[in-house]
Amino acid sequence: MRVAAVLLVVLLFGADGGRADARTAGGNNTQDGATVWVELDESPGGSGAAGSTIQCTSTVVTKPGLANLVTPSDVIGHWILRRCSDVSADPPRQVSLAYVWVTEGDPAELARRAADTLVLPLPEVQTSPRRGAPAVVGLPTWFWTEPAGWQPQQASATLSGVTVTAVATPVETTVDAGGDERVVCPGPGRPYDVDRSPSANGRSDCALTFPSGGERQVTVATRWSLSWSATNGGGGELDDVVRTTSFTVPVRELQAVLEG
Repeated sequence: MRVAAVLLVVLLFGADGGRADARTAGGNNTQDGATVWVELDESPGGSGAAGSTIQCTSTVVTKPGLANLVTPSDVIGHWILRRCSDVSADPPRQVSLAYVWVTEGDPAELARRAADTLVLPLPEVQTSPRRGAPAVVGLPTWFWTEPAGWQPQQASATLSGVTVTAVATPVETTVDAGGDERVVCPGPGRPYDVDRSPSANGRSDCALTFPSGGERQVTVATRWSLSWSATNGGGGELDDVVRTTSFTVPVRELQAVLEG
């Protein structure tokens, strides 16, 4: 959506073509949900006389010719140099010179559009005991996601020479089997090495211990934190994104066999 907003700075010229002393008037107004900053010169004689014909031309400029004029970083747009002249005068007399900031879009919205193009992977979950095999009551079941899916992703979009880059970073994994059987892991989890003993593998910060047998519907979720930055200096945060994978884990009790 193009936002109708301008930042207008006017420098008025007197009848002799010299620059009049600038004085600031006006303030902040709102238009179509955007802020319009206006600074107007109130010098006398700056406008055309009664019955005069004023004509204006506008030219897109890359960099305004005023050292103290700052390009907004919270909106995307471009500068226009607007000249107005009294063409009924002989010779024609320039009456105003204005730098106008024309807003074309919101960089945060452009960042959201870039983020929408990201293809964040679903968690590829591995377990120990392996998926499909029963977990054992009272013993920890390890969960982890493939490291290849635990990498930052980014996408960019450009408008009017401003490039906005959205970055999604995985921040945590949640394993949820319902009720109290839930754990939040600070990373993707650690793979269990079947070639090492249980004591050598140590403990996992991404494991569940089931207190009873039965079928568990387990959901593993990866939460992605999204941020954005723009080449005009803007930046911020976007809403988190969660990707999930669900599957069934059978849980069995070990049965002791007595021989006599």
